[in-house]
Amino acid sequence: MCELLIVVRKGRSNWTINCRSPSPLLTQVSASGSYISNVEGGNKHILNTRRYIVNMGMLEHFPSHIPYSARYMQQIYKAYHQQSLRMSNDISRVLNANLWDSDPELWDLMKKEKRRQQTGLEMIASENFTTLPVLQCLSSCLHNKYSEGLPGQRYYGGNQFIDQIELLAQRRSLEAFNLDPEKWGVNVQPYSGSPANFAVDPNTGLIDYDQLLSTARVFKPKLIIAGVSCYSRPLDYKRFRQICDDVGAYLFSDMAHISGLVAAGVTPSPFEYSDIVSTTTHKSLRGPRAGVIFSERE
Repeated sequence: MCELLIVVRKGRSNWTINCRSPSPLLTQVSASGSYISNVEGGNKHILNTRRYIVNMGMLEHFPSHIPYSARYMQQIYKAYHQQSLRMSNDISRVLNANLWDSDPELWDLMKKEKRRQQTGLEMIASENFTTLPVLQCLSSCLHNKYSEGLPGQRYYGGNQFIDQIELLAQRRSLEAFNLDPEKWGVNVQPYSGSPANFAVDPNTGLIDYDQLLSTARVFKPKLIIAGVSCYSRPLDYKRFRQICDDVGAYLFSDMAHISGLVAAGVTPSPFEYSDIVSTTTHKSLRGPRAGVIFSERE
């Protein structure tokens, strides 16, 4: 049930008509200046001459040569109400339509991509097939919220449940790698990363840690990144730590490709020697396409 208030201003007198939707029945006609009664909520607007029907931000114009009779206003209101219903139905169809109805061309391409994934052999280390619960989360109402900032320190309101979800993700991330929350903090928001490649000895195919130390002593970096995309051997995190201590640098280890193995305890963990550890969540962790950054609290 909504209300429409029609205010007609002509000269120094006001004729006020209060109509209650969906019936165009007139409940009061007044000619007493600004006096308005029996109006609860709804849109209350007094407009300039000849611009009078206001609801949902829309205007109708009264022809200046037609008397502003109650009968005429009833007809205008009825036509306006029917138009509003048609618009409301159109908007509802757009907002609630399934993708295969609203955009069949895009839906057809998505089906083709799904078929390609199901029938092909994926050999890209950066990819994985995520689970149905993850896909359900990615297509949920959480997608609608703007959540810039951190829990309890957002730029926008209405994040009380987003805060709880992010804190839950932080707790589970620390638990997945058996980390002490008193020693380690974690940022679970998606991030953008780029690879940093170390020189590999062409004769052995191994990272040349001696050359890394020599280069670090020359350039004195504040941060050394231990991370690889296509290196099939475990990184020597202890040696990285020694090189960082030699030049006074922080050690930032990216374990994006092996984080699932680290969580399972079947490959060396970077946490013992690193100041900062990062990972994506969509590779061997088989989660959504996002990222996590761990850092020591001290």
